Amino acid sequence: MACQCCRFEVPTRHVEFKQNIGMVATRLTRKVEGELCRTCAGRYFRSYTLTTLFLGWWGVISFILTPVILIGNFLQYRSTRDLPEPSMAATNIPLGVPPLPIASGSFSFKLIYGLVVWTGIAAAIAYHYVESVKVSDPSQDRRMREVEKHLRHQYANATGEYDTEGAELQFEKDTTALEADFKSKQWQGVRSEFLAREEYVTDLSEMTHKLQNQASREDPLGVGFVHDPCERFALEELVPAMSNYSAAWDHLLAFAKANPKLTQRNKANLDALDDEKHAAYARINQYFVDKENRGCNK
Repeated sequence: MACQCCRFEVPTRHVEFKQNIGMVATRLTRKVEGELCRTCAGRYFRSYTLTTLFLGWWGVISFILTPVILIGNFLQYRSTRDLPEPSMAATNIPLGVPPLPIASGSFSFKLIYGLVVWTGIAAAIAYHYVESVKVSDPSQDRRMREVEKHLRHQYANATGEYDTEGAELQFEKDTTALEADFKSKQWQGVRSEFLAREEYVTDLSEMTHKLQNQASREDPLGVGFVHDPCERFALEELVPAMSNYSAAWDHLLAFAKANPKLTQRNKANLDALDDEKHAAYARINQYFVDKENRGCNK
């Protein structure tokens, strides 16, 4: 039987190859079916299969159909591998009957569409890699923060004193890290991010404890013994607010450690702890607003 593509009088087999190009909301499909020789079957297999492999995934239906099409094309192609190659004597094409062209759509369209899609995927992978490096690898800012933290603790331990203004700066850095948005939407990911912020919670707790000790030394009777009004305002407002905020984060961290899974029952507890944290953070923000109104930022 003559091959329906090249018209050679050679052994053929009935095969069917499919192609799919996913376009999110729609699909472009092609199919070739008929009696093909080994050479033409191979050409159709490569053209249709490679197009589907690189451009067939983009869409819900396409994502499901693409592996089915790839497997089907492979099985069809394998069934032709026992056919002999066309001999020289069999390549006489009847006059006036050109061989059917083998094509799977506009090459320009596939090239442009493929470049756009795979450039977008490469950009997404690169962005995800950069974000993961930021989370998993200490950055220069992180190392500088650790040095600053170490020196500040050394000073506090050596002198027994703690600078309120320096504590405010460090506190702002810690709260910025703690209040950063969670990247994950699922509890497993959120829980991991909670646990990753433990060092900031620990630093916050240590700083709060030292400030409380400082406040008790400077104003042991709690009657406004400190003469500097801005310093007294910080001891009276900021230190209790920091204590509440630190305690709220301690509770959230303990909850994350104790609950690898989130249920309807413990979700209510999580919401209550989150409200506690937000209320404490709002009090801290109000302190900084009041501090500026009092002229203590000068």
